[in-house]
Amino acid sequence: MRSRRVVALALASLAATLMIVPASAGASSVSAAAAHRARSIEWRPGSRLPKVPKDFWLVAWPSPQVLKKLKAGQTVPVVHVKPGTKAAEIRRYKHLENRAGIVNLELEPTGQSSANGAKAAPCHASPWVFEGAIGKEAATVAQSYSTIPNVTQYFTYGTGQSSTVEVGISVSGEDGTFGESGTMSVATDNSWGFTPQQNRSFNHWQTYFEWGLYYSHTTGLCGNIQSYVEQPYQVDGGSNYVHPSGAPKAVFCVPAHRKDSVSGRNTAAATIKAGFDVLGFEGSVQTGYTKTGEITIRFHLARGQKAQACGTVNYPLSPDPGVLVASK
Repeated sequence: MRSRRVVALALASLAATLMIVPASAGASSVSAAAAHRARSIEWRPGSRLPKVPKDFWLVAWPSPQVLKKLKAGQTVPVVHVKPGTKAAEIRRYKHLENRAGIVNLELEPTGQSSANGAKAAPCHASPWVFEGAIGKEAATVAQSYSTIPNVTQYFTYGTGQSSTVEVGISVSGEDGTFGESGTMSVATDNSWGFTPQQNRSFNHWQTYFEWGLYYSHTTGLCGNIQSYVEQPYQVDGGSNYVHPSGAPKAVFCVPAHRKDSVSGRNTAAATIKAGFDVLGFEGSVQTGYTKTGEITIRFHLARGQKAQACGTVNYPLSPDPGVLVASK
């Protein structure tokens, strides 16, 4: 499914906070804004906040419930983060959490820059503005493989499951101009069980996310720098299946017999490169397997058939096996 732009770039006159352009956008633009890098970061209230460099601050984006109600042209109501005690941080920012208990932060410039230790002219920035919905796009949220017959693979994308998705940024907002600028968390509110995949099967399990396009521009020291950021704000559900031509190398193997099974839980799955393509930006996705989201491989082997359960990073029941693979 191709992304669709529903609001014209004439909205570029609307102001929003600064995000730096990617290196691919041109050396002159990059040098003008080199001191004003902004990055999307995930944070769980109560855990340690990311380190904030000089002349930067952290802002928290609103919850998905707020983002999905925004109309084109409306300002995104971000909240400036004030570090405090663990209890105070939980109290202040809990209402911004997604279903998995994660707040999406952004490291942004304060509007003042230092040059060789001396204060330079301010870099003016205004609030983020929602340009419009890009639409539903599929993203790979898990992968598993079997190189042998008599195996069934299952995947459940459960309630409260979070995926870490790369955020794309561009100076024009046009297809094919987006580059990576950090990651954000998108979590499920309900559960989706995928159709089991049988026998020898290589699987990328995909579901659909709702994507939005946001606009910003800056003046002052940075010059008139336009920035467009694309990011998902909601898991829509649904299923799509991509079957690559082969399985990854998995050498951490243990024997499996007639009716054994293995499940991936409580571990971070391998990062899936090019897990989605939105406006020409091929970004990565990582999904943690939890009690509400897991890969299961069940063996129903023929008599005398040999099989193994393997991980790409470590053994199947280790804290981080990587991708699970059934093999001979």
